[in-house]
Amino acid sequence: MRGKQARAAANSAAEPAAAATGGEDAGEDAAAATVQAAMRGKQARKELQEQGDAATKVQAVMRGKQARKNGGGDAGESGEVGADLKFDYAADGEITVVITPC
Repeated sequence: MRGKQARAAANSAAEPAAAATGGEDAGEDAAAATVQAAMRGKQARKELQEQGDAATKVQAVMRGKQARKNGGGDAGESGEVGADLKFDYAADGEITVVITPC
């Protein structure tokens, strides 16, 4: 859960505890739950950002490797490889595609 849902769950969980203790610490419990929810959200966003950064790094490494494999070129190239396509149409409606790299 996140945000408003987490606060609502924390508040509903804190109410029975507050009734059992006389309600003295209910405000502190609610405040602590709010701070904890904020910290959990911040941690989740940080981990998601780190995963995105790692994925970007993996993509960059693979693109560089592919560019070097295909004869180098500039770092700004898209890495696309040219190919000739030939379509063979059979009488029964089947289409065969023949791909020949350039």
